Amino acid sequence: MENEILRILKDMQKDLSRLKEDISSIKATQEEHTQLLRILEHKTDVVKAEQDKTNVNLAHIEGEIGGIRSDISKVEIITAKNWSDIATLKLTK
Repeated sequence: MENEILRILKDMQKDLSRLKEDISSIKATQEEHTQLLRILEHKTDVVKAEQDKTNVNLAHIEGEIGGIRSDISKVEIITAKNWSDIATLKLTK
């Protein structure tokens, strides 16, 4: 009886040792996952900041394009007036 109790205790001790090893392995894996998650969160923050910067740049470019369109329209109007003036000058010769 005593031997059987001893055997059961040894088996329990082995099982407990395996459980401790499993827990250690799980903790190590969890730490790796935590580090990876932090890296991914950081990269997400970087990407978000870059996206915000790109959106600001895009808005600035859109504003510049609007200004360029306005300038081109003015140049077209002035060019048309110049052509009109040239035609008038040719008629007076």
